[in-house]
Amino acid sequence: MASCIRKVEKEVLGESKGFAPHQKESWWWNEEVQTKVKAKNECCKALYKDRTDENGERYRRAKQKAKKAVRGAKLVAYDDMYKQLDTKE
Repeated sequence: MASCIRKVEKEVLGESKGFAPHQKESWWWNEEVQTKVKAKNECCKALYKDRTDENGERYRRAKQKAKKAVRGAKLVAYDDMYKQLDTKE
């Protein structure tokens, strides 16, 4: 009986791969982070189209800048959040 239920279930509902979507937090993103990540993504696309050392170096620099911007934005956002939690507001 269980195998019949599973068979009908697969036919009706389908079958997934079992991967949950990535949950990304973005409430702390600001304009600087958005521009840096966008530039990094453009460099990544250029690297996939043409794998040269110049494109690779450009992508690495953009990736470092994006990481630095994300780190700074998170630090500021979490500091503000912790300050608000300590106050009675």
